[in-house]
Amino acid sequence: MRILAIANVVPLRDRSAGWFRFYHMLRILGREHEVHLHPLDLEWQLQYYGEEDTKHYTRELEDIGVRVTKGKWGDLRNLIRSQPLDLAFFEHYGSMRDIVDHIRFWQPQARVVMDTIDVAYQRFHAKAKLTANQEDLRLAQKVKTAELSAYAMSDLIIAISRVEAALLISTMTPTWTGYCFSARKCFR
Repeated sequence: MRILAIANVVPLRDRSAGWFRFYHMLRILGREHEVHLHPLDLEWQLQYYGEEDTKHYTRELEDIGVRVTKGKWGDLRNLIRSQPLDLAFFEHYGSMRDIVDHIRFWQPQARVVMDTIDVAYQRFHAKAKLTANQEDLRLAQKVKTAELSAYAMSDLIIAISRVEAALLISTMTPTWTGYCFSARKCFR
């Protein structure tokens, strides 16, 4: 399979659990498939973490067979338009942006997979409940709308736990064709 993974940044696998998890998902996929990673906010990452660190983590991915783009919109657009894709794998609902429309148009055969990492709106709602602040509640609703909208555009959702999968199923009418709890099992 040819897989396009889209994330906000190149995962710095030893700096957060989410990046550690995503790095290993890419590693697992890269063993048997052609994987391209497009980091949407690479320029920000270069400024915030520095060129040396970013290049180090990029080389680690390339060493395990993951091809990393330069993070430019033109790179992503050309990849979507020029090479047949089997799978578009989004690391987070926030990385979906308007990209899914381009994928659906140029690569109608490609399956769209979304990793929840966690169900973010659940955390925002917990904070709003705790603070009883109307601004926190508005933000929680805004995040929930954006997050559920992204999940609704997906063919498959990777939930981090059965609890989060059950929450999503109870919250929305599933439009996706499936969900799973283990990336290893999802991509077999």
